Parts: sequence; C-alpha cells; structure tokens
Amino acid sequence: GGNTTTEGGDNTTEGDDTTTEGGDNTTEGDDTTTEGGDNTTEGDDTTTEGGDNTTEGDDTTTEGGDNTTEGDDTTTEGGDNTTEGDDTTTEGGDAEDDSQQTVTLYAKVDADALNVRKGPGTSYTSIDQIYDGATVTVLDRGSSWSKILTEDGVIGYCSNDYLDFYSETGNTTTTITYATITASALCLRKGPGTGYGSMGYIRRGTRVLVEEKGSSWSKVTYDGKTGYMSNAYLSFSYETVEVVTYPYDAYVTASLLNLRTEPTQSSTAVVSIPYRTQVEVIAAAGSWLKINYTTEAGQTHTGYVDSAYISKQQPAEGNNDSTSGGTDSGDAIIDPNASTVQKIVQIALSQVGYTEGRNNDTKYGDALGKSNQPWCLIFVVWCARQAGVDTGVLPAIYSCNAMKNWMAARDRYYTRGSGYVPKPGDLVFLSWSSGGGIEHVGLVWKVEGNTLYTIEGNTSLDNGNEGVKWRTFDLSSGRIVGYGSPAYND
Repeated sequence: GGNTTTEGGDNTTEGDDTTTEGGDNTTEGDDTTTEGGDNTTEGDDTTTEGGDNTTEGDDTTTEGGDNTTEGDDTTTEGGDNTTEGDDTTTEGGDAEDDSQQTVTLYAKVDADALNVRKGPGTSYTSIDQIYDGATVTVLDRGSSWSKILTEDGVIGYCSNDYLDFYSETGNTTTTITYATITASALCLRKGPGTGYGSMGYIRRGTRVLVEEKGSSWSKVTYDGKTGYMSNAYLSFSYETVEVVTYPYDAYVTASLLNLRTEPTQSSTAVVSIPYRTQVEVIAAAGSWLKINYTTEAGQTHTGYVDSAYISKQQPAEGNNDSTSGGTDSGDAIIDPNASTVQKIVQIALSQVGYTEGRNNDTKYGDALGKSNQPWCLIFVVWCARQAGVDTGVLPAIYSCNAMKNWMAARDRYYTRGSGYVPKPGDLVFLSWSSGGGIEHVGLVWKVEGNTLYTIEGNTSLDNGNEGVKWRTFDLSSGRIVGYGSPAYND
C-alpha cells in the first residue's frame, strides 16, 4: 500500500495502491464508456473498464483510471449488503440450498518417474518429479493434462496418460465444482471475509476450481494460488467425471484384440485375446488400459490394450447377421502354450475383415497354390496349416462335399440332428437356404448356450465385398447341414 506506479496516465486503485494504466473513460450504464475514446452504454450503472473504480467490500480497484460501479451501490463482501443491479443480497452466514457436493479427486502415478510441469504440455519446464505409486490431489482434470497438487505441496501439470484417477467415496462418478467470475475484477483473499489480505485480483470470465463451497465465501484455486472469493461474484458450474476403482472386470469387444507391451500401437504384441473374453483391468494409461489376461492354458499375461475394444458389459451374443471389428492391427499373436485348436481359432479370428481381390484372388489361395477359385474351404485349410496341422488330420481337399465325404469315411462327420455338440476347431457345413445341401463351409469358433459362433471365408461382408467374417447361428438353424471333427492331436 502507499506506492504509486505510472503505466500510461490514469489511476488504478487496488486497496491502497494507485496504478495508472490507460487514460480512457468507460461507463456501463447511462454514462459514457471510453475504451480508446468512444462511448458505450450498458445498463443503468456506471462502469469504467480501461480506467475505472470497482468497489468490492473495502477495496477500490481502478482498471485504467475511471469509475466502475457494479449495481447501483457499494458491494460489501463478508456479511453485509451486496447490490448487483437493484437487488440487495445479504452474505454473511445464511445457508444456501445447494444439492451439489464437491468431492475431492485423487490420482495415483503409473510411471517410474513422472514430470510435474509448469503448464499442460511437454513444452513447459519440469518443476518436479513424482514416482510410481505416489498419490496426488487433482485440482483440475483436463482431457489430456491435469493440474495436480503433490504430497510435497508442489502444484503443476501432469499427463493423464500416467495418472489413475479415483475418489475416496467409493462412487463411480464424482462432481467437480467450478466457478466463473462475474465481476470486472474479483479479489482473491487469504480468508473468507474482507478483513483478510488480498492475494491479487482475477478478471471477469476466468474459471476457478472450487475446493470448498461455503454459504457466502468459497475456497478456490487458480493459477497455483488457493484463497477465498465472495460467492456474490461467482457463477457456479458442475462437471461429473467417472471415477474408476481398480481392479475391475471387463470384456473384449473386438474379434481378436492384441495385448501389447506398452500403451502404443507400435509396441510389441504379446498375445491376442478373443471376443467376449473376460480380463482384469488394473490401470489406465490415456486411451489404453493395463490388464491381466489369463489364457485357456492357464498362462497369465500383463500388458496394454486399446480401451476402444474393452467394455464393462459383456457383449451380446448377436445373431446370424452380426459381425465384429477386427484386432487393433496385424495378425494374431499366438500364445505358445495354446493347444492346436486354440491356435487355429486365434489365427482364424485374426483374419476377420480380410477382403478378397478380383476374381477370388486371396493370400490363402496363393499360399496353397489354389488361386482364383471359391475359397471358403481353402481358408479353413490355410488356418490349420498355420497352426501346424498336417494333411493326415485335415487333407488338402477344397471341395465342400468331398471334405464331408472324407470326414464321414472316418466316422468324423455328424449331421445337425444327431445330437452332436460342435467343438472349437470343427468344420461346419452350411447351406445357403434352410434344408438345402452343402454349399459352404466355415470354422467353429465356440458354442455358448444355443448359439454357434463361426468364422468363415469367402463370405459377404457388410460393405458388399467377399472376405472373412464371424457370424452366429442358432444350433437348430436349418442352414446347418452338419459338422466335421478333425482328430487334432490335443
């Protein structure tokens, strides 16, 4: 207090200080507003921006050198009368009816060493480092970066990719309260009243994080400073964010989803996880999730998957027209401990979405020397060869009826009405119409209840092309003619 600073020619009063920053008159009301010399009228009162006096409680603020009046009267912050417009509001201890509750949001660090930066981006200087497992208080959760408070009292920004958010309430969501300043410049104080010292002024339209909302004053944080502001000049808003408690169970929604060593598309894929498989989600890493996946062989793998293909709800079984998305990229990564049948199914699933070229041109036909011909059975044989199945178990036969006869001659063919329950890796012989003869063949993926899941090549895709897709049938469907069950060695 008591010092004079000249920055232009006009007087700005903040508490006891005089600051000159401008030179023009602004009147918001019936008077004259000069911002560079022109007149603007807004309302019934007198406001000067660019050199005016703002009265807030005991303080007078001049922004430019002129007079700013908000309302018709003087605003007292702390327990007296506040007039904004023509109305009088008494602040100072009366309770407000407010059903919103502010819940503190926390995060755990999921990185060996995480930089705390001055701003929300890697271009900002690092001011501290926090380490794996450390807990921070989240002051402002952004879409990519969050403003946090460390256990040592450092305030800065961290990437959301390495923060696992949670609250201590056990709720699945939490409400974060913000407030927007409605006064021309509002004082941030050291305590909840005008008798407390000023920590500076914050301009109209600025949004602050509300730490605690009181009946008349609220504890807020802005730009690394935490203090108090009068509710009379704050417009409150509320945002609900999901709070996740780890671990939790979830399901794969892609036909086959690659589990990777790092949360990036370019990292190494460890194994591929089939559709509807349950996994344990143990952490988040931006748009990726860190999970535990246990294979049918009992092997547990830990790694990262694209969160776009994970759901807390188990996907529906679908119907005979359903299709699924493919993997996050590339072919299947086969679990070395998987059985032959599991390998065949994983390989087949990895091909979902493949589209043929002109005149039945496929990589499967090229590999087997059978290019440019119907390829539904070619696809099945190709998958078997990729899994190490020899011709004694599944011969190099590419006619559906000839394959059915080969299976029947070895007592490995079963009609739909025989009571046989198909197993993964079986061949399913299909007709294009109910009750017809064998016209098509696919690979049995699995059976769930009365639903048969198949993976088929040379099948119409949703885009009208021919390719590989998975489908579902009711086990009683008349389109199912029968099943062939190769004698896999396991």
